[in-house]
Amino acid sequence: MLNGDGTGTRDVVLNMETSIDAGTTWIGTQVVASLPNADQDDFSDFTYALPAAANNQANVLVRFRVTRGDGSGTAGKLIIDDVNIAQSSTPQLAVDETSMTFTQVVGAPSPNHTVNVSGSNLTGNITLTATTDFEISLSATTGSGPSLSLTPAAGVVAETVVYVRMNAAAAGDYTGTVTVTTAGVTSAVVALSGTNTAVNLTNPEPLHIGAWACKYFYGLGSCICNQYFP
Repeated sequence: MLNGDGTGTRDVVLNMETSIDAGTTWIGTQVVASLPNADQDDFSDFTYALPAAANNQANVLVRFRVTRGDGSGTAGKLIIDDVNIAQSSTPQLAVDETSMTFTQVVGAPSPNHTVNVSGSNLTGNITLTATTDFEISLSATTGSGPSLSLTPAAGVVAETVVYVRMNAAAAGDYTGTVTVTTAGVTSAVVALSGTNTAVNLTNPEPLHIGAWACKYFYGLGSCICNQYFP
């Protein structure tokens, strides 16, 4: 829960993430809660599913990371109580991005953004679908299209990098989504937005290049090309 006086408009954002290499890198980052600056009367329950890469690992670290959202004024005080860790047999889906913004030039796709997707206890494929004007792929350079599927092995899809790009045909502002679905889990949606800009070409003044003369100096065995005749 959050203790606050309501004078500020900044949310307190609780993120959780996991490490399986003693804290060198952190994976499975998720926004667990975004709480407004208000004095709350009671605690609410929130759940964080460890990423599939943590399965069968001997040493797993989990950390809470608190940030402040957009707005003005101060943020409230986050209070955490009763942390429970439990094994789960229900399907789990982890997606580490909630939004992406692209910049494109007409005639070529935008640079890629990436989203990490994983799952455990799965009973079917993870399917990703991009709306019109956006594309996804498992490669940074080939295979981009509107959809793809990730097939679990023994119910697990290890953390997989998915490349997302904007590829609109005409100049303008665009919005869309990448929706991530699998059986038995609430779908995750990544909001997409971007601008496609046309390039205006102009004809410069012609540049006249004259002739270069080459003089050969007998006896010196050399040619000096430094005479310019406009």
